[in-house]
Amino acid sequence: MQSLGKIALWILSVFFILIGLAFLTTSVSAALMALLIGVILLPPMVGYVNYPPFKIIRWAIAGLAFVLFVAFVPPSETENLAQPDQIQQQSQISPTPTEETPSPSPTQKANPTNQATITETPFVNRIKDGDTLELRRGDELLTVRLVCIDAPESNQPFGEQSANRLGQLLQVGQAVRIEQKGRDRYNRVLAEVFVDSQSINLTMVREGYAAVAYRNYLDNCDRGQYLQAEETAKSGQLAFWSQENPILPWDWRRGVRVAEPPLTQPPPESPLPSPVQPTQVQPTQVQPTQANLPACVNSDCNCSDFSSQAEAQRVLETFPGDPHGLDRDNDNIACESL
Repeated sequence: MQSLGKIALWILSVFFILIGLAFLTTSVSAALMALLIGVILLPPMVGYVNYPPFKIIRWAIAGLAFVLFVAFVPPSETENLAQPDQIQQQSQISPTPTEETPSPSPTQKANPTNQATITETPFVNRIKDGDTLELRRGDELLTVRLVCIDAPESNQPFGEQSANRLGQLLQVGQAVRIEQKGRDRYNRVLAEVFVDSQSINLTMVREGYAAVAYRNYLDNCDRGQYLQAEETAKSGQLAFWSQENPILPWDWRRGVRVAEPPLTQPPPESPLPSPVQPTQVQPTQVQPTQANLPACVNSDCNCSDFSSQAEAQRVLETFPGDPHGLDRDNDNIACESL
């Protein structure tokens, strides 16, 4: 009887050791429990713990390990262990022709990923200047140009202050919401950026750190709100508008460096006739002539025909309607790449 008992223990021990090795690739926890049972049931191990109290402890550990083994076995593996005959019968049955399920195309596989990228929340990555920033949306970096506003250039008075203020409103790592309006010719995303319900574009204008962009571009924003915000900043002489004669950003990019002082409005006429009425001399404007323009105006001009952006701008202003196509994006600035 003792020899039969040892044989049975050897069979159980080897069985659980093999089961443990088989489960190493599917469930490490179940594999460890099976190996523990196999080691405890080894006849040499039994001989070392032949003292009656140790026998009770040994079988208690083996029973607990078996319970944990069953708990750790994946459901699919449990079904396979519980129904070996059914699996064997199914393997012996010759497969019948079935309709093949078409595999999804590469485009279909990419759709969930693309959808997740589109709906993912963008975060501020860095501030470039007062109206341009970089956002990170998943693995994608987006250069965003704040639509409907124009901030001072970096080398312009209040350009650095404008960038710093935008950095205070949009700190690195902050989650934002954007309403995309399109892309410009530099492939930058044109958008209105929000933190909660606050429009950062509008805030920059209201605080005087940016001007309202060209009026024909305000269709993408609330025109009334933006114009009112700019007027408030002007009347309060805030930030950029605190200068005596501020140069607007689009004029600065055209090369203007000295702003002409505003014309003084004439005083209202007195109700009583004055003996001498001063003669008001109207300043004469010198219209540009073709003699001051490059020779290409007689045929067709391209941006490469000009030595400077200011020269291209003179041609644009001389010929209404832009017959030479120098203002591709209709912002009244010619050949911005110069």
